[in-house]
Amino acid sequence: MVKRKFAKLKGLMLETGITQEEAARIMGRSKTYLSYRLNSRESFTFEDAAKLGGYLGIPKTEWVDYFTEG
Repeated sequence: MVKRKFAKLKGLMLETGITQEEAARIMGRSKTYLSYRLNSRESFTFEDAAKLGGYLGIPKTEWVDYFTEG
């Protein structure tokens, strides 16, 4: 079975109506920056997880499920 990259994070963004543009703004980053992370070209930083995870209401104990690949 092929795992989709950041499927849980993308699913939550879709469910809550947060666009990539808005998520990037929340993180204080560009859309390209976020796109690179969502497509596994770069890793999310702790700061990224704190800003976006906090906005989306993701408990810190679940960040690994949303901000890592696997």
